[in-house]
Amino acid sequence: MSLEINDIGELEKLLRKLDLKVQNLDELKSLLATVQKPEDPEQARLETIKHIGVTVPCTAAGVAGGVSFFLVFFGAAAGTIAVAGGLAAIWGAVALVSIPAVIGAMILLRSRPAASAAAAPAPAPPFVERPSEFVIDRNEP
Repeated sequence: MSLEINDIGELEKLLRKLDLKVQNLDELKSLLATVQKPEDPEQARLETIKHIGVTVPCTAAGVAGGVSFFLVFFGAAAGTIAVAGGLAAIWGAVALVSIPAVIGAMILLRSRPAASAAAAPAPAPPFVERPSEFVIDRNEP
């Protein structure tokens, strides 16, 4: 959400409406920086894609690590083959979830929406050499 605050009166109304208690100037500055942060749709899209590409594999690996710990710790009575099969199933599921998430994030990062491609600036014209401002006559004495 982006909000433009032009004077102290608008800021006071916002603080009262949201029931925010600002204790010092640093808190007020950080609040204003957060509220008035310009919102760029392309930047928001990129951040979302990056979060998906990082959060999904990390969460899957963390959960699998915790489950693996308990499986190895408490599954010793079940036998080594059962524990190994359980670990293979757990980490196989992590791979099945993480690899498509990372590949999808990479594909989406490299692609651009049609609106962004149309709004992209035109390429610079080819280099044109300008004639020199000074003309030097080598025949003068």
